[in-house]
Amino acid sequence: MSVLTINKLTSSVGAEVLGVDSDRLAGDGAVAGAMLEALEDNGVLVFPGLGLKPETQGAFCGRLGAVD
Repeated sequence: MSVLTINKLTSSVGAEVLGVDSDRLAGDGAVAGAMLEALEDNGVLVFPGLGLKPETQGAFCGRLGAVD
């Protein structure tokens, strides 16, 4: 398993997430929990080069809460 890295982009908002792939985002509850915490702390998360398919993005978002 790769190491999950979250780098703040500015002192006030935004973080870059490294070391995660689309399968882990959609299927790993621990990763989803870490991403929710990082989102609450940073407001915006950037996943460079991840290229999520719409169904994978939907599955990941569903792990974070209700999706409209």
